[in-house]
Amino acid sequence: MQIMTIPDKFNLDLLRPGKPCKKHGHALAAGYNLRLASNGDCIFCKFIRLAHYREPLVAKKITLDESKQSIKDLHPFDETKFVLGKLCPKQHAYYQSEFTLRQIASRTCVECMRACVLRHSKTPEARQKRKLYKQSTKYKNYEASYKRSSVELATQKRWRRSIKCLKYQAAYQAYRRALKSSVLNLLFTREDLVDHFGKFGNRCVYCGTTTANLTIDHVTPISKLGINGLCNIVPACKSCNCSKNAKSVEEWFPTQIGFTKRKLSKIYNILRNS
Repeated sequence: MQIMTIPDKFNLDLLRPGKPCKKHGHALAAGYNLRLASNGDCIFCKFIRLAHYREPLVAKKITLDESKQSIKDLHPFDETKFVLGKLCPKQHAYYQSEFTLRQIASRTCVECMRACVLRHSKTPEARQKRKLYKQSTKYKNYEASYKRSSVELATQKRWRRSIKCLKYQAAYQAYRRALKSSVLNLLFTREDLVDHFGKFGNRCVYCGTTTANLTIDHVTPISKLGINGLCNIVPACKSCNCSKNAKSVEEWFPTQIGFTKRKLSKIYNILRNS
């Protein structure tokens, strides 16, 4: 047993007396040991572990500081503005050392900043560099894809504003209303719909997400003469509802990632009892 010495007074909030240490036999002269109040660890073992892990880090820091000082002596710089740091991703080494010269304020690499300034400057060298870049295939591919996407976007905007699009939307809405009037409509109130969604746990029956903006989805679509009533309605998130579109559950749901036969049977059981 190793007899350890420690002051008679100690902080009871952090330490507490306990049994002698079994691993190394640490104990005080009184026959008990001091342990941490939080987890009961022996404080002497804790000091040993901290010293074991701390010594290599301290030694490494000392060697790094010495090497930095030697580089500063050989190649001095303004220490009020710059500092030596770890290598930047572009491997800009300061005089072939293992460090990069960085700005103190932003910690950015000086060489990277210099290249960025040169790239956006108006010097003849920068102009020549930009000219060569614009002649490269990489820039030409980027320019072509940008023009293509901008043309497609402009076409879509023009289509949405056109009278033809507005007429199409009005015709589609009229078609939907005609379908709803032709199918069987079972009247239900808002309170009935809230209770019905509560049976499904107020979550999307397909992906299981709980959102405040749940939408009404018809298991058998109205376009396929499905009933417009609680026995054919399930709660669905906007994403799943748009993805399902005018497909039936048997046709669309098995193609999804979260599909299980248990989920499908649960949907039918709840609808059957509605």
